Amino acid sequence: MKIIANNSVIKIVVTDQGVGIPADEIKNIYQPFYRAANVRNVKGYGFGLPLTYKIMKLHSGTIEVFSEHKKGTIVTLIFPNKHQRTSISK
Repeated sequence: MKIIANNSVIKIVVTDQGVGIPADEIKNIYQPFYRAANVRNVKGYGFGLPLTYKIMKLHSGTIEVFSEHKKGTIVTLIFPNKHQRTSISK
């Protein structure tokens, strides 16, 4: 995970090296309980990205997903930096 902040946005970037999402199924990832065909035998319920999408909308943010089948996925959460600060404390 990586956090990037500047005067206009705060980005949280999450990367995995999992099975990835097939290109023709990316359009469905925000549907509750949707699971791509290549993970039907993997434990899970399919509500992570739909829930994340709704949370981002509530905070006036956006979500970007880049995935390559059999290589992994990068999810970037982009929040507006309303306080115009560039430092982030833990």
